[in-house]
Order: sequence, then C-alpha cells, then structure tokens
Amino acid sequence: MSYDKLPSVILALQFLLFSLSRRNILPNINSTYLKNCKYNAKTDPFCPIFRLRDMVEAAAQDFQEMAIEGGVMGLQINWNCDLDKAASHCVPKYTFRRIDNKDSAHTVSPGYNFRFANYYKTPDGVDSRTLIKAYGIRFDIMVFGKAGKFDIIPTMINIGSGLALFGVATVLCDVIVLYFMKKRYYYREKKYKYVEDYELEANASYGSQSESHVFHGDR
Repeated sequence: MSYDKLPSVILALQFLLFSLSRRNILPNINSTYLKNCKYNAKTDPFCPIFRLRDMVEAAAQDFQEMAIEGGVMGLQINWNCDLDKAASHCVPKYTFRRIDNKDSAHTVSPGYNFRFANYYKTPDGVDSRTLIKAYGIRFDIMVFGKAGKFDIIPTMINIGSGLALFGVATVLCDVIVLYFMKKRYYYREKKYKYVEDYELEANASYGSQSESHVFHGDR
C-alpha cells in the first residue's frame, strides 16, 4: 500500500430551514491550492485531500499494523454554524477515529478483510477457482451539521415557559413545606399573618349606634 496515496473528499451540505448550502471546498480555495495542499490540522485544516498515514495516526493508530491486518476508519466532518455571523464562519472540522474492534481476544476476525474468488479454466479444460482473502482499510465518511440563528418568537416562548416553571416550583415548594415538613406549623405561622377584620368591627359598631338612636326616639 502506498503511504502517499491522497484520497480527496468533496461534498456539500444544506441547511434547508435557512436556505443555506455549504461545501467543504471553501470559496477562497482555488485549483492551484488543491493541487498542492495536504490536510494538516494546524497548517491546512480546510484542505479536503488526505494522506492515509496521517488519517490513521490522527486516530492514534499504528498505520503499518492497519495496513497489514486491515481496519475501518471513520472520517467525521462537522459543521457547527452560528448564522448570526457571516456565512464565511460556517466551515467544516475534520476528525478521525477507528471504528472496528482490533482486539483479537474479543473479535473473531480483527481488522477488515473480505474474500473473493477468481474463476478460470485450466489448460486441461477443468473449471477452477482461486479464493483470495484481501485485507484493506475502509473509510466511512460521517457528516454532521448544526446551524442556529436568533429568533425573537422562540426566545419569548422559552422565557414564558421558564417563568411558568418558576411559578409551579413556588407552589410545589409551598405545598411541601406547609403540609409535609415536620415544622410545617412554624412555617405556616411565619408565612401567614392573621389580623382582625377592622371593616367588620366598624360595621358592627355603626349598627349599634343606629339602634341606640331608634330606641331614644321611641321613648
């Protein structure tokens, strides 16, 4: 296997809700750059051309071992876009990880391999076949995208829901404290203050004075 094999990954992503399309080839990348660039997390993080050894080593794996026994590598491409900013800030991020289980103690056939047959006839006219077991590295490309933009309507709904939850929490706390706590009578005395109904007393006093005037009139 050639260590300098450079596969390229070119794809597009659409955020239908926001009518936004993005490609992993950024607008400022030209054909001259693509002919010469190689992905590097520090120097060329947006180059879509990858070196196999670099991809495997980025996943903390031994490339020589994987080249012999095979394996399955995952190339994850993540878009995490804040659309309140310019669209140029919506760029992909590449990460790599090994997907298959290389532990031979818990796996029947570690690595990645498959079998195929070549069918042919011998010079004597006998039908024959050669069964070949091939090892290799398979790459699974996984694309994840998340985009968000400020909207006043969901914000107000969330604020209203939060305020409603605070109200429910207050009522629930009152029920627990006033009816289930050991010192509920103490809390009840502190929460509620019983006062005289001065308005009823004033009405009662006014009625007594009226009855007194009627009595004097009869005399």
